Amino acid sequence: MPMNLRKITMPRVSSVLNTSSSRSRLINALLSLFLTMLLVNCSGTPKKYVKVPSIPIPEYLTRNCLIPEPTTPLTWQGSLLWNESLLTSLENCNEDKAAIRQIEKERKKND
Repeated sequence: MPMNLRKITMPRVSSVLNTSSSRSRLINALLSLFLTMLLVNCSGTPKKYVKVPSIPIPEYLTRNCLIPEPTTPLTWQGSLLWNESLLTSLENCNEDKAAIRQIEKERKKND
């Protein structure tokens, strides 16, 4: 009987090594499987888009540009003064349009 106990209590070294390598393979396979499942689950979450209120363009930027009227009768001096006022009005309109473009650029940057 002591011989039978010896066989049961003292397994072969090669069987122990085979068991540990198969366990490590099993553990590696399970870890790979679970990590893959975690990665797949994270990528499957639905995306929810939130509407952000847009910045309203100020009313003074969208007003019509005022065109100054020429003096009557139109003289050389009156023509020069009228040209100056027309150029000033055009410059103000260009500044308003540049401000609108800046606001639109900020909107696109925030999207």
